[in-house]
Amino acid sequence: MPTATLSSREVARRLKTHPRQVARLVVRGLLIPAYQAPGPRGAYLFDAAEVDRFLAEHADGDAA
Repeated sequence: MPTATLSSREVARRLKTHPRQVARLVVRGLLIPAYQAPGPRGAYLFDAAEVDRFLAEHADGDAA
């Protein structure tokens, strides 16, 4: 069954942080987007399972 797709804003809410921090996590390779829209400011979309994985690995809050 496919997982839900989340925007950077939705991921930020789950992580209790700012959407810019979500982009920083992507650049650092800590959070992997499922898709990035074309263009220099392309929006990221994330699988909910990837966000859940990130939350499980960083449950102590060390990366967000």
